[in-house]
Amino acid sequence: MMFSHGNGAPRDEEEGLRWTLRAAEGGLANAQFSAGTMYFEGQGTPANRTRALHWYTQAAVQGDASAQMTLAHMYREGIGTGRDDARTQHWFQLAASQNVALWSGPPSLAR
Repeated sequence: MMFSHGNGAPRDEEEGLRWTLRAAEGGLANAQFSAGTMYFEGQGTPANRTRALHWYTQAAVQGDASAQMTLAHMYREGIGTGRDDARTQHWFQLAASQNVALWSGPPSLAR
């Protein structure tokens, strides 16, 4: 995140995405969530909602409640995928089971 936000290094979103993907591919759920957000918002890459869905799913499967909530919204709205009520309910229920009260997904997805 240093490069993405310019914390301790010059701001370079493309370099930030490269390092985030490296950590995400290594299985770190918070990096997977960050990669999803970067693809969703087009940070360091053109926006790609299908790739965002992939990375949010990787994080959600590991129990990341924010990723679970984000997936529920994406399936509800059909963003990066077709609308799917069963998957919407599945991800909302998993997030709720962790007592998620607030959603912290991409700002552009919030309503």
